[in-house]
Amino acid sequence: MKENISIIKGMDTLRTIAEERKVSVNVLLKGIAVEIYYRWFANETAIEYVTLNDLISEVIDRSKDKDTIVINDYVCSVMCNNDKAVLCIECEQLECDMMEGLSAFTEEIILEWADLADNAPIVHQIPRNQMAVRKNRNRTKKTFSDECLHHGFFENAANAPGKAALIYYKNGNKEEISYSCLQDMILKLAGYLKENDVKSGTLVGVSIPKGINQVIAVYGILAAGATYVPIGVHQPVERKKKIIDTGRIRYIVTSNEMRSEEDLGVSVICLEAVLQKALPAKEPGFPETNQPAYIIFTSGTTGIPKGVVISHSEAHNIIADINQRFNIGRNHTGIAISDLDFDLSVYDIFGLLSAGGTLVVLSEETKREPVFWRKAIIDASVNVWNSVPALFDMLLTTCETDKQMLPLQLVLLSGDWIKMDLYDRLKAISECCKFVSLGGATEAAIWSNYFVVNVIDSGWKSIPYGEPLSNQYLRVVDGNGYDCPDYVNGELWIGGDGVAEGYLNDPELTDAKFVAIDGVRWYKTGDLVRYNSAGIVEFLGRIDNQVKINGYRIELGEVENVIKRSPDVSNVVVGVVDEKGKKELGAVIVPKINAAVNVHITCCEDNNKYSDFHMKERERVVRQLILEFCHMQSRVSAEYRPIIEFWEGWLECHMEYSADIFYAREEMEPLQKVMNARNLFAEILTGEQRVEELLRREEVSPEFWSLKGEDTKYFLDKILAGDISNRKIAVLGARTGEIIKQYWDGFCQAEEITLFDTSAGILKLAQEKLGEMNANIRYCSTYNEGVEESELNKYDIVLAVNLLHTYEEPLKEVEWAALLLKREGDFYAIEYEELDPMGILISGLLENGFVNRKRGRREHTPLLLLDDWKNIYGQAPFGEVAINRRGRLGALLIHAKNVTPEVIEMRSRILEYMNENLTAYMIPTKRMIVKQVVLSKNGKVDRQQTLALLAVKQTAEKESIILQGIEADIAELWTNILSCKIFDRSQSFFESGGDSLSATRFLAEIKKKYSVDIPLKDIFSTPSLKSVADLLQARLAENEGMVEGEI
Repeated sequence: MKENISIIKGMDTLRTIAEERKVSVNVLLKGIAVEIYYRWFANETAIEYVTLNDLISEVIDRSKDKDTIVINDYVCSVMCNNDKAVLCIECEQLECDMMEGLSAFTEEIILEWADLADNAPIVHQIPRNQMAVRKNRNRTKKTFSDECLHHGFFENAANAPGKAALIYYKNGNKEEISYSCLQDMILKLAGYLKENDVKSGTLVGVSIPKGINQVIAVYGILAAGATYVPIGVHQPVERKKKIIDTGRIRYIVTSNEMRSEEDLGVSVICLEAVLQKALPAKEPGFPETNQPAYIIFTSGTTGIPKGVVISHSEAHNIIADINQRFNIGRNHTGIAISDLDFDLSVYDIFGLLSAGGTLVVLSEETKREPVFWRKAIIDASVNVWNSVPALFDMLLTTCETDKQMLPLQLVLLSGDWIKMDLYDRLKAISECCKFVSLGGATEAAIWSNYFVVNVIDSGWKSIPYGEPLSNQYLRVVDGNGYDCPDYVNGELWIGGDGVAEGYLNDPELTDAKFVAIDGVRWYKTGDLVRYNSAGIVEFLGRIDNQVKINGYRIELGEVENVIKRSPDVSNVVVGVVDEKGKKELGAVIVPKINAAVNVHITCCEDNNKYSDFHMKERERVVRQLILEFCHMQSRVSAEYRPIIEFWEGWLECHMEYSADIFYAREEMEPLQKVMNARNLFAEILTGEQRVEELLRREEVSPEFWSLKGEDTKYFLDKILAGDISNRKIAVLGARTGEIIKQYWDGFCQAEEITLFDTSAGILKLAQEKLGEMNANIRYCSTYNEGVEESELNKYDIVLAVNLLHTYEEPLKEVEWAALLLKREGDFYAIEYEELDPMGILISGLLENGFVNRKRGRREHTPLLLLDDWKNIYGQAPFGEVAINRRGRLGALLIHAKNVTPEVIEMRSRILEYMNENLTAYMIPTKRMIVKQVVLSKNGKVDRQQTLALLAVKQTAEKESIILQGIEADIAELWTNILSCKIFDRSQSFFESGGDSLSATRFLAEIKKKYSVDIPLKDIFSTPSLKSVADLLQARLAENEGMVEGEI
C-alpha cells in the first residue's frame, strides 16, 4: 500500500532545526521517515539510535544524497519545497486506518525535536490523542468489598439455606444439594484439615474427577484457611509429582474413584471417608485476603510446570466485577464446563455461588457431551454459560440440528479465538442473550478485559478483545517496551489488581514475566494484539505464531483471521509445512456447509422380488447361539451382563424356537463358520478373550456380515447396474475392501475406485486383499476425517454402506460426501431401521448391548428411522433426495443428487477469496479439508495436533512414513514384535496383528527401555501408534496442552 503524508504547519520549525543541526531539511524528513518505520513497521526489536544526532548520522549512512529511505520492505520518498513537504510511504503493513495517527505523529515529532538538547535522547511517544483515549479506557478504578474468595458462599448459606446450590445427575436423574447441605459437607472437610495442622499458607492438592466432590474439596480447603492446588486426574504421574515437588505439597484431597496405586509421596485424604466420620469446623476460616487462594499450574518451557499464585483479593476483584457488571444473582444458574485445573472453573465455582445462584455440575462422562449439556441446560433452566469458544460451538451445533431454543441470558466466551459466526448462531436459539468476549491470562486472575457484542461489524478481522475490566489496565508494547500506535501489532501487557503474585518458588521466571513501572505491576502475556482508534484492543494471536517464509515475516493469526471471514470457512489453522525441504504455508480448513434452500425428498416402498428366506436362516442360527450363551449366565463376566439382557429382550420378540439341527448347505457356509465360532463368543463373554478378536476374523466381522443382507445386495446391484465405465467411485468407510471383493462384478467396470477409511493400516489390508483385482483402485486415508483439497468435487458416485448411522452426527458425513461429488454426482447411502440377526449377535456383543446408544426416542440401538433420515437430509446440501424402503428390517436406499452450487464451487471460492484478501506470499499452498480441528483437553484449538494433519500421507500405496523420537522407537518395537509394516500414525496395534500377549511383550519392552509402567488397559483404550506415543510421552514429561498467557 502507498500513501502520502503532507507537512505544512511544521515547515518553519523544520528549517530552524536544520540550521541548528547543520543538515538539510531533506535529511530531517528522512529522519522522520526512519522514526515512522521504527514506530509503525519495524519487526526488529533494536533501535539503532538514541539522540537526534545519532538518527541524523544513520540517515546519512543509509541514504547519502538520495531522496529515498529503504529499510526491508519499507520505502519512503521525500519531496520538499518552501511551503510544503511530502512523505510518500510504501509498505505492505500500511493501512488506511493508520494515516490519521501518522499525520499527527509527524507534526508532534517536529515539535519534540525543536525542544531537544544536542545529546538528549529522543522520547518515543505515540500520538497524544491516542494516548489520551487509552488513558481514558484505563480509568477503571472501582471499590469492591475486601473479602476472601469463599466468603460470599457462606453468606448465602446463612441467608438462604434451603436454596439449591448444586444440581447434578445420578443415573440420569436430576439431584440437588442445598446451600445448607453443601455448607455442612464443606465444614466437615475444613474441620478434618484443621485437625491435621492445615492452616493459612498450606498448599493442599485436589485430584478428584469432575463432579460435586470437586466443589466440596476446594471450598473445604479454603474454609480451612489453606490454598487449593488443582491436580488433573488425567495428568501423568510424573507431572503430578513435579507439581507436588514444586509446591512442596503435603496433602492431596482425592476420592474413591481415583486409582489407589499412585504413590505420590503425600498424605492422601479420601473425601468420602472424611464426610462419613469427620466433625465439622464450627465456622469457616477467612485468612488475610493477600494470602494465596489457589495455584494453577501451566506448562513451562523447561519441562517443569509453573505454578501461578493467585490471592483471594486478586480473584475476588474479577468475580465481584463480573457479577456486578452483568447483574448475576440468586436467579441465575450456570453450568460448570471447564476442568478444575483450567482457570475458567474459578468463576464457575465461586462466581455463581458467591452471587447466591445455582451451579449445574457435570461428571467426567458428561463434560464433553454436548447432547447432555443441552438436556441439562433446558432441564435446569441454565441461563449463564462460561467456556472456551470451541465448546460453545459444539453446543450450538447440537441445538441447530433440531432448532432447539435455549434459556441462556448471558454467554461468556474466552480462552481462544471466537469465531465471527457464533453471535448470529446464538441469536437464532436464544434471542435475548447477551454475548460477551473476555480475555486475560491465568497470571492475571481469569479475565482482564471484555467486549459486549451487539452486532458483528463487517470491518472486524475478529471479535474485539475489548477494554479493561475494573481495577485493571492494558498496554500494547513493542519489543523495546514502548507503546505501539493504533493499528500496530505489539505484545499485550496486563496491569492492576488481578495480576498474580508470580510463579510459585520461581523468582527468576517471575522477574522475567512480571515488571513494575511507576508503581504498577504488569504481566507480559505473549499475546499479539493492537489498539484501534477507539481504544479497543484487537486480538491477533500469539507472538510465537510469527513465522518467516521466503524472507517475508508473516503473522499466522492475521492469515487465519482473513480466511475465517470467508463465507465458506467455519474454522482454519495455518502453519508452516516442509514440502521436500522447502518451507511453505499450509492450512487446515473446516468448511462451512449450508443446507439447500429447498430439499425435495420423496419416499416409496420397493419390495420387488423381496424374500426373507435367508434372513430367517440367519435368525434361526443366531437364536440358537444366543440361547446357548444365555444358559451360561453364571459364567458370564459382570462386564458383559448388559449384552445378556439385550439378547434376552431380543429373544422375547423372536419366540419361534426351533430344535432343528443345523444342516450346512453350500450357500449357508458362512453361517456354519459362525456356528463354529461359538467357543470364541463364549470366551469373550467369560473374559478369556478380548472382544476385539471379532474384528480379526472375517467370518464373524461386522464388515463381512453388513454386506450379506439380501436388501443390501439388491440395492448395490441396482446402483451398479448402469454404465460406470467412465465414472469415478468413492467408497466411504471402506475398511478392508470387503465390499469390492463381494461385489466385484459390479465395480470392475469403473474408471477409478477410491476407498476411504480413517485407518491407513486397515487400508493396507484392503490393498493386500484386492491386489489381484485388475482395476484402478486408490486407497485414501482420512486420518482425523480430513482430505487434501484435491479430493473435492472429484467423484461421480459416492457410496456409504451401513456407515452413516455409526456417526454421532450423520449430517456431517452427508455434507462430507457432498464435498467429494462432481456437479452431476450421486450419493448413495444404504441404511437399516432394524438390526439384522447377525448385527444382534456380533455388533451387539462388540457394543455390549448398545448400553450407551440412543437414537431419537429409541434406546439400545445404533440405527435411525426413516423420519430421522428425512430430517437429516432435509438439512443437507442436496436439491433432491429419493428414499426407497424395503423389507422387514426397513432397509433404506437413500439417493441424493443435485449438490448445491455453493458446495460445488466452494474450493474455487475459498481460493478466490484468499487471492482477493491476502498478499500472494500469505496464501497457504497446501490445504487440508477436515470436519473439525483438534481440540486440547481444555477445549482450545490444539494447533500442534491440527497442523500435524498436513504431514499425514493420504494414500496407503506409500510404503512408509518418516517417524522420529518416541514414535520411531514404538514403530520399531511393533515391527519387531508383530512383524508388521508401519504406514500411518493412526495405525492400531491390534489392526497390525497385536493381541493381549503381544501387547504385554510390547509393554515389557517399554518398561525396559524407558523405566515406565503403562497399564495394559491403556493400550486397549488408545491403541494407535500416535496415541501410544502420546501416552508414553505423558509418562515421561508434562502434558503440553496449555500455553503461557492463556487468552
